[in-house]
Amino acid sequence: MKKVSRLVLIFAVLAVATLVFGWGAARAENCAASDEAGSDIPYLTRFPGSHRLEYKAEEYNAFSFALPDGEQKSVEGKYVHVKYDLCGSMSKLQIMRNYENAFKSKGWKIMLPVDPANLGWIVTAQKSDASQDIWAGVGVDDGSGWTDDSGKNLFWISFDVIEVQKLKQQIELDESQMKKDLDANGKVVLHGINFDTGKATIKPESKPLLDEIGKLLNNNPELKLSIEGHTDNVGNKDANQKLSEARAASVKDYLVKNSGVNASRLSTKGFGDTKPVADNGTDAGKAQNRRVELVKIK
Repeated sequence: MKKVSRLVLIFAVLAVATLVFGWGAARAENCAASDEAGSDIPYLTRFPGSHRLEYKAEEYNAFSFALPDGEQKSVEGKYVHVKYDLCGSMSKLQIMRNYENAFKSKGWKIMLPVDPANLGWIVTAQKSDASQDIWAGVGVDDGSGWTDDSGKNLFWISFDVIEVQKLKQQIELDESQMKKDLDANGKVVLHGINFDTGKATIKPESKPLLDEIGKLLNNNPELKLSIEGHTDNVGNKDANQKLSEARAASVKDYLVKNSGVNASRLSTKGFGDTKPVADNGTDAGKAQNRRVELVKIK
């Protein structure tokens, strides 16, 4: 009976030891030997030597990004999560600095920087322009000193990204269709060249359409165009006349500077609100009247 009791006691002690020290034993893990299924995020380079452990992509979701002073920013859009492990002699600060510097070098705005005096585990960055708005968080977890069984430091690096879904710029007409319209009708009516309100400053989203006009002119060297601006009837007539002239001139200037079109092939005119094609009494009609026309010069 004593032997049985002694064996029971030994097994009980071993069981308790496993429960108590099992977590500690797991601290000596090895990095993954290969990537799990999924893909990397093209604009977030994985740390050299790391292996992909997790991948998840959702067409639309929300994620809360860490900001200074414990604040968070909830952002919605296309969500991608990728997690890696990494074994090596580098430090947590070294990895976080690498990603912070990489963001800066690619024009991202750092929303939550690295603070060596109070080292957290997340770097948050944002990149926003006319075509995209992306939020990214890079988390670096060292498991409070985890190592692999060869003594190398073991890290987990997580990417959480939201691509805010903006309205994609649709090219109103491409080069081929504009050529057909010019040949058939002698002119092309464009509503996709947008300007700042009350100004002749071209908005960035107009670039794709302007570049198509540039292609049209460069692929048809004999073609000459009159660029003609039109406004709705909001505001002073004299101001609208000057604005339409200035906007036509801005389009010409863009084509000369950015597409290399010879200025002698382009003339400009402005008609203000004198040639409406729709009812200025409605917002939809006003939108139709605000336009740029390309007229073929014979």
